[in-house]
Amino acid sequence: MAGSDIAIILSIIGFLGAWLMRPLSFRSCVLLLFACVGVLSCVWGMMEDRWQAKDALFVTVGFVCVALFVLIRNKPRKTGFPFVSGSVFLICSSFGLYQLYLFPISSIPKPTGDYIVGVRDFELDDTSRLGVLGVDSNEERRLLLRVWYPAQDKAGIKRARYFRTKEVDHTAKGIGTLFGKPELLTHLGHVRTNSYENAPVLEGASDLPTILYSHGYLMYAGQHEALMENLVSHGYVVYAIQHSRDSSSTVFPDGDVVEMDMSIFEDASVQTKTEEMIASLSGNTFDERIQGVIGSSAQMFPYDGRFLQSIPVWFKDRLFVHNQLAEGKVPESVRDIVQISNWEKTGQMGMSFGGSVIGAICMVDKRCAAGVNIDGRDFHIQTIANEMPVPFLMIHSDLQKFYASEGVTPPGKGKTENDFSYERLDKIGLKDDFYRMEIQGAHHMGMSDLPLFIRDPLKTEFVGETPVEVIIRGQNDLIRSFFDKYLRDMSNDFPVSQLEPYKDWITEIDLTELREWWLALESDVRIDIENQLKDLRAREAREMGIND
Repeated sequence: MAGSDIAIILSIIGFLGAWLMRPLSFRSCVLLLFACVGVLSCVWGMMEDRWQAKDALFVTVGFVCVALFVLIRNKPRKTGFPFVSGSVFLICSSFGLYQLYLFPISSIPKPTGDYIVGVRDFELDDTSRLGVLGVDSNEERRLLLRVWYPAQDKAGIKRARYFRTKEVDHTAKGIGTLFGKPELLTHLGHVRTNSYENAPVLEGASDLPTILYSHGYLMYAGQHEALMENLVSHGYVVYAIQHSRDSSSTVFPDGDVVEMDMSIFEDASVQTKTEEMIASLSGNTFDERIQGVIGSSAQMFPYDGRFLQSIPVWFKDRLFVHNQLAEGKVPESVRDIVQISNWEKTGQMGMSFGGSVIGAICMVDKRCAAGVNIDGRDFHIQTIANEMPVPFLMIHSDLQKFYASEGVTPPGKGKTENDFSYERLDKIGLKDDFYRMEIQGAHHMGMSDLPLFIRDPLKTEFVGETPVEVIIRGQNDLIRSFFDKYLRDMSNDFPVSQLEPYKDWITEIDLTELREWWLALESDVRIDIENQLKDLRAREAREMGIND
C-alpha cells in the first residue's frame, strides 16, 4: 500500500469519526483538518501515479465544504447519533475508496527457495538485421533483456520496483492504452518486487540451469515476475527478452525508448479471424479443423502482414539472443551472470505469442532441453503434427473462456487451439514427457502477474475467477518442478504430486479422441494431409531461414 493510500484512508476515517462524535470539542476544526489532509493526500497520490485517488479527491473536497459549512454556521451542537448524515458520509467514503480497493498495490509473493534474487537489465543489438518491424531502414534490431539470478548478498541494496521509474511513463502506459486507459497500470510503479537491483552474483556458482523467456504480444519482459523470482530462488538463472515494437514501449538502460507499434493490434485482429483460422479453432469435426489448420498456415506466407512479420522476427530474436549469450558477447555489466549460466542445456519458456515461438525453437535448436508454453496459440508450422524432440509442458487458460474471447464457438471435436501441435497425430497423448494442462476459470490475461493487482468484481471479468494462490502458485510449482525434472534430472514424481494441491482447478487434457480419429482415416487421406504439412513446413523453413 502506498503512503498516500494510508493517508487517504486515515483522513477519511478521522473525518467520519469526528462527524459521529457530536460532543467532541472543536469538532468543526477537527472535521476541517481531516478533510484538508484528505484532499492533500489525494493530490499527493495522483501526482505519484495513484490515479485511483481521483474519486477520493471528490469526496474529500466535499468533506471540506461540509466542514466549512459547520464551522461558519456556528450553531449550538446537536445531540444524539447522526444516523442519516453518518450513513450518507459512509456511503460517500466507500465510493471514494472503491477504486483504491479494486486496484491494490500488492506485494509479489515471497519466493519459496533459499537463494536471494538479483536482477539486472541490459541491451543486445543485432547489427545484421536492419529496419525490423517498421523502424528506420538503417536502425539495427535492439532488444532489452532482464535477467534474474541467484545473488550473494542484499545488504544495502533496494528491491527493484515492478515498473522502473521511466517504465511507468512508457511501458505501463503502453499496456493501459490497449485497454483505453493509459494510466491503468501506472500505480504498479509503487510495487516493490523481491529482486535486488545489481546485487552481487552468488559466490562459487557455476553451470546454473538457465531459462530463456519471451513475453506475450504487446506485453513486457517482467510480466511473470512472481514466476521468475521463484525459479531463481531455487537456483535458476532466467533471461527475459523484450521484443521491441511487438512489446509495450521498451525503455533501454541508457534511457532510450522504442515505442510500441499500435498498428499491430488491429492487424492481428484481422489476421487471426480469417475463415480458415476460425475453422481450425471451432470446426465441428477434426476433418474440418485440420483443413482449417492447413489453410490458415498457407495464408501466412510470405509474412507480409504486420502481425505475420512477427512470427519470423521473434524466432530470429531468440536465436540471436541465445547465440550472443552463449558466446559471451554481452555488456560487461552482466558478464559475471552469463559466465555462470549453462548454455548447452537450456529451458525455453514463453507466454501467449512468446509461448508460440517456444515450440518452433525447441524443434530446431538442440540447446533446448525442455520447453514451456504458457497459453500460447501455435503459429509455427514446424510443430504441427510433428513430434516434439524434447520434454514439453503446455499450460492453457480456461478453454471455454479462450473460445469466448476469440468470438468463436468451441470445437465440435477436440479441446484446445493447439490440438494438432507438438505430437505426431498417431501417437498424440502417448508421449511420457509431454504434458497438456488447463487452469479452470482463468482468462488468458490471468496467466501472468495481473491477478495480483486487481480485485473482484473486476478480477473475475478480466483475469478469471481462479483463486490468486492457484493461478500464481500453481504455475510456479508446475513449471519449476517440470524444469527440475528435465533440466536438473531430479526425481520428483512430476506432475502427480504437483497437481494434487490444485486438483479442483488444474486438470490434464486428454486427446485420445483425436488420435483415434486420425488412426481411423483412410491411408491415402492421412498421406495427403501429411504431404501438405510437409510442404508447408519446408516453406516455413525457407522463409525463416531455419536451414541457414
